[in-house]
Amino acid sequence: MLESERGLDPKTQNYVKKVASVPVRQIITAGGKEDKAIEDPSLGHGLLTYKLLQGLDSGIADTNSDDVITGSELGNYLRGVVPQQNSSQFPQFRMRGEGDFMFLPQMNVTLSVIPPKETGEANFNNLNEKIKRQEAVKKVKKNWTLGIGGKYAVVLHYYGSHNYGGHNNSLGLIAPLGTIIPQTNVKAEASVEYWGESYSSFGYREKWSCITFNGTAKYYFTSSGMSPFVGGGLALILTRSSIKGNTDTTYGIVTDTSSSDTDIGFHLVGGVDIPLGPSMKFVVEGKLAKRRFVKEIHIAGGIVVKLK
Repeated sequence: MLESERGLDPKTQNYVKKVASVPVRQIITAGGKEDKAIEDPSLGHGLLTYKLLQGLDSGIADTNSDDVITGSELGNYLRGVVPQQNSSQFPQFRMRGEGDFMFLPQMNVTLSVIPPKETGEANFNNLNEKIKRQEAVKKVKKNWTLGIGGKYAVVLHYYGSHNYGGHNNSLGLIAPLGTIIPQTNVKAEASVEYWGESYSSFGYREKWSCITFNGTAKYYFTSSGMSPFVGGGLALILTRSSIKGNTDTTYGIVTDTSSSDTDIGFHLVGGVDIPLGPSMKFVVEGKLAKRRFVKEIHIAGGIVVKLK
C-alpha cells in the first residue's frame, strides 16, 4: 500500500504504484566481510549512515531525476560514494523480489509496500529464522578445522579378570575434524590404529592383529598455546588371530587355525597439544580403552598438520 504519492507526475505515479505493490527484500550493509567501516565523530554517524542521509536529504541519490529515490538507486549510490572517502570500505547491496522501496526526498515521505498483517509478519519471522540458521552454519564452518597426522603408541593389554596381559607397539593415523559445538572448545577427532604381535612356544606360532576405528570428542581447557584436554568416544574393533604348529602324523593332529572378531568398545582420553608452529602441533595422549574381555592402556605421541 502506498502511503503517499503527492506531487508526482502521472507517469511516475503509475510506476511507483506498480513497483511498490510488488513484495521485495532489500539489504544494504556498511561493507564486505573483510572491510573496515569508518566511525567518524565529526560526522555524527558512521560513514555509510552519513552518506545515506546525505543522499536522501539532498536528492543526489535520485540518479534518474524523477523525484523518487528507489532502494536500488540508494544502494548503487552508496556503493559508489563511500569508497571514494574510505578505500577499504565497499557497501554491499542485495535484494530478493521484483519490487523496490521508494523514497520522496522533496516531501520527506517514504513510499513502501505494507504487506497484509496476517502474511507480512509470518514472512518476516520466516526470514529471520532462515538468517539465524545461516549464521549458525557459518559459525560451525568458521570453527571447523581439518587436519591429518600420525602417532606411535605403546599399548598395554589386560585379558580377563586375572590381569594376564602383555604389551606391543601401535601405529595410527589422526584426523582432527574441528569444533562440533559453536562457541565452545569441544572438538571431534577420527583416528585409525593398528597393532600386531606374534610369539612362538612349544612348536606353535601364534599371531594377533587388531585394527581400531575411533571417534572421539575432546574438551580443550584453553584455545591457544599448550592446550590440555580430556574426552571420550567409541571404537569399532576388528581383530584376527591364528595358530600354526607342527602336524602330528601319529595321532592325526593338525594345528592350523584362524579366527576373526568384530567388537564395539569405548575409551577415555587425556593429554595435551603442544604447538610446533602456526599449522603443526605435537600431541601427547593417554588412553584407557575397554571392550568385552580386554582392557588397554595406550601411551601415545604424534604430530598433526593443519589442513584448513
